[in-house]
Amino acid sequence: MALYKEQERLSRELGNKDSLLRALGGQGSTLMTRGDLDASMVLYKKQERLSRELGNKDGLQASLGGQAGILYSRGDLGGAMALLKEEERLGRELGNKRELQHALGGQSAILYARGDLDGARALHKEQECLCRELGDKGRLQASLGNQALILFLQGDLAGAMTLHKEQECLCRELKHKQGLSISFGGQALILQAQGDLDRAVTLYKQVECLSRELGNIETATIALANQAEVLSGIPDRRNEARRLAGQALAIATQNGYKQLVPGIKCILDSISASVSAWAG
Repeated sequence: MALYKEQERLSRELGNKDSLLRALGGQGSTLMTRGDLDASMVLYKKQERLSRELGNKDGLQASLGGQAGILYSRGDLGGAMALLKEEERLGRELGNKRELQHALGGQSAILYARGDLDGARALHKEQECLCRELGDKGRLQASLGNQALILFLQGDLAGAMTLHKEQECLCRELKHKQGLSISFGGQALILQAQGDLDRAVTLYKQVECLSRELGNIETATIALANQAEVLSGIPDRRNEARRLAGQALAIATQNGYKQLVPGIKCILDSISASVSAWAG
């Protein structure tokens, strides 16, 4: 942020508006990463106004994409979609495949949230093609993971597993632990649905370990709860399941993950009832 602020100062001093555009966009992106959405939106708006003044469509695309991300985070799906549509139009006009794939990915997330799985997958497929053309393996793995989730929800477990496996290979190559964790979680969900409980638990355990390495305690807690839920279906491992569910509940309570507590309590109560019935 300090460097972007200095770039802004020098750009204003020199009257270099193209450099100023980049400085404003960089600050907006940094503030968004920090979670300061209001301040980020102010800077993206400044970048948009300056881009329109200069006729700089590349800067305009970047600004619209940033604003759309903020509106999506706030739940304004209609506003985000309108900006992403304009970003898409500019991307096609300029032949800017990088911004175009970003716009398509954002739109697909909105369609998914609205329940339009076919529409979301169609946009992800186009995004996938663009990412392959660009050699952008980071965004490619994310697109594959999103497509896999859609296929899972549509009942195509084999298709979903194929995409998650490709996602896993890419993430291993990139050493992308977050993406690898998502891939393992998706594969575990499929194995659980297929009744392969032992392998599902192994993958959920890997999700837990990766999440702890990344400092993502909330995701690690969910992975613990998932392990407990799967193990509850294996009679001779129900005590282990109860122990893991208890750990998950304690972590969720200590860290203030209130949204997780009811679900974990439900799993724990179900396991306790099963253990009591089995013992009886």
